[in-house]
Amino acid sequence: MLIGPDNPKGHYESGRLHGACLRRLAAAGGDWKQPPTHAPANAIDAFRRDVGALIDEFDAQRPWLIKEPRLCLVARELLPLLTRPVFVHVVRDAQAVAASLAARDDMRGDDALALWERYTRDAFAASAGWPRVLVDYDALCAEPLRAARTLFSDLMALGIEGIAWPGDDAVLDWIEPQARKPSSFAAAMTPSQRVLQAAIADRSILDARDERALRGAA
Repeated sequence: MLIGPDNPKGHYESGRLHGACLRRLAAAGGDWKQPPTHAPANAIDAFRRDVGALIDEFDAQRPWLIKEPRLCLVARELLPLLTRPVFVHVVRDAQAVAASLAARDDMRGDDALALWERYTRDAFAASAGWPRVLVDYDALCAEPLRAARTLFSDLMALGIEGIAWPGDDAVLDWIEPQARKPSSFAAAMTPSQRVLQAAIADRSILDARDERALRGAA
């Protein structure tokens, strides 16, 4: 995907995957702002065909990574196509996410928090029962080397082969250390949203083995 002012170093996202996700959501009558709750079978089949072709190409160069925010909503549909997936959940404070959506998309605070909750719940429900790790966005920005080393160690512990530590200089060149900036933005969180954020903060969300357990935790 093209470099934009919101990410001058690049998104490192596949344009073909992005397009497949857009078509999948549109075929179910929604988009990223208004995620559909159900999808017709033909929309899911078309999505799997689109992404399956990409996976066939990626499999020739394992290990590979795909990154696309909309996958939070539809990753479960790809599970039949994957052999040994590992999920890397990049998490961020809900209020910070809502503030970003409010500033960038003029979204109301409660709507932004509801969208954060939908994406977060769907993503963790899709990865339940599979190997998964967390990367905390604020921790990564504050201490890039420490957070990156933890991620590298976690992936190695899960048996991911073919990855190598790029060197401290490369990490610091890519991730610029920055302290978390205080924000005056604040939106009222619902009880379920507060419990969800707490489960992420203490990592107990990783213990949820299926969607029912995830819902029960919140």
